[in-house]
Amino acid sequence: MSKQYRVAVAGATGAVGVEFLELLDKRNFPMSELRLLASARSKGKKMQFRGRDIEVEELTEDSFKNVDIALFSAGGSISKKYGPIAAKAGAVVVDNSSAFRMDPTVPLVIPEINPEAAQKHNGIIANPNCSTIIGIVPLWPIHKKNPVKRLIAATYQAASGAGAAAMEELRESTRAHLEQREYKNTVLPHPYAFNLFSHNSKIDPATGYNEEETKMVKETKKIFGDEDIRISATCVRVPVLRAHSEALNFECERPITPAEVREILKDAPGVKLVDDPEKNYYPMPKDASGQGDILVGRIRQDVSDPSGKSIAMFVAGDQLLKGAALNAVQIAELLAPDNVEVEVETNGLAALKRAGELVPDTLILDANLYEGDVFEAAASIRTDLHTANVAVIILANNLDEAAVRRGHALGLADCLGKPFSPPMLHARVRAWLARSIATRERNASAVPDASPTPFLVNRPTPGVFTEPPLTDNLRDIDRKLEVLFLYDAWDEFVTEHLRTFEGKSLKLAEKAELRSEEHTSELQSH
Repeated sequence: MSKQYRVAVAGATGAVGVEFLELLDKRNFPMSELRLLASARSKGKKMQFRGRDIEVEELTEDSFKNVDIALFSAGGSISKKYGPIAAKAGAVVVDNSSAFRMDPTVPLVIPEINPEAAQKHNGIIANPNCSTIIGIVPLWPIHKKNPVKRLIAATYQAASGAGAAAMEELRESTRAHLEQREYKNTVLPHPYAFNLFSHNSKIDPATGYNEEETKMVKETKKIFGDEDIRISATCVRVPVLRAHSEALNFECERPITPAEVREILKDAPGVKLVDDPEKNYYPMPKDASGQGDILVGRIRQDVSDPSGKSIAMFVAGDQLLKGAALNAVQIAELLAPDNVEVEVETNGLAALKRAGELVPDTLILDANLYEGDVFEAAASIRTDLHTANVAVIILANNLDEAAVRRGHALGLADCLGKPFSPPMLHARVRAWLARSIATRERNASAVPDASPTPFLVNRPTPGVFTEPPLTDNLRDIDRKLEVLFLYDAWDEFVTEHLRTFEGKSLKLAEKAELRSEEHTSELQSH
């Protein structure tokens, strides 16, 4: 049985707080206790969670005794005061405000990008700004293959970004406008109905950029670990209830085509392609609302750049979900292990044969244990209809960019060079397990008689949103999860790390002797 966590939600009655509760429930986060915290005026209010009423407590300095994880979404001033108190009491704080984002001692985490950073906390982990998350989740997989050197972003931000009160002001002001009644806005500084205006954050007189725009610039550099990226942003509030949209224009290090971008993004975790020129159907806030993925479309060459290095595209993401609550809960999940069963083979050919028999959710292949072209061998798993949806991850020494590109071109889920961060492997396995499982579940319902090849690839049709959103949570799938792991003695620490998944059973074969270095050298030449 996996560990059960004692969780506190600070700001439980707000828009993001409500989403916290829904996500913790839907994603079956392992909890033994849930404590709801808010201001004194909300004390005694009852909120539903998993079929029972929980009374809201007043947030005080004593609220975090015996709390393991504290999710904060109560504003920067509250976080600055109570975040350190919670951390000192022994809780790991995941904070949704801007209070700690640029603190060099506090990791700023997007699980699809830098999950390893979550393990380096001193009690506090920061959740990035919503506009930053929505903009750079689709950029990261591109950046890994062809570094982004310059980014220009224009955001179209919904009322949800300013909280539940702003959403209500948009509703009421729109109603008043249509009824030709006067309405005095009290939440936002300008009339909201049938209007748009520059984001209402403070302007820096030295740069002319507002705080929201500056956040996007600084946070992106911190998350990417690259201070040399040139970034400019223009942030605008639009009369949309929920889900932000962004127009992105980026320049890469080398020439890149729209087809290459689509290929990179088609299987990227946290991203869904919605790019149908024939139907003129692209990402829209109404479709992004309620989804955990970032919708990406309007992918096209920037004709103003004759070098061919620049791409323009449009994205939309739910600010309350991936832009806030979902990302925070995903961070909490990085701190909480999953229930995964691991099987081990110590011979490459035996591993491939076993993969065909077991049809695991994820196959991790160590190049040191395969004599020959491990990439072609792994690709054979993907071309077999029976195992087409198995997510294959390659581990190899001194993995260069060309090898990574080749792996992705062959349809492999991921390629990791040794040595690597165990939390990174953990996060990659988590993400690809979830995608594999989601695909299988969709196919099982769509093709009930698919046996003996029940796992046919079923790519979503652009512009069709009837399928449930993908999730990177594993615990809400009530069935055994299987990972076939091919390893050598050098990789024992990886196996030990996977034990943190708290699998139902972990079957370990005898450790193999390290393969000769010549096999590794041969692999690098491909």
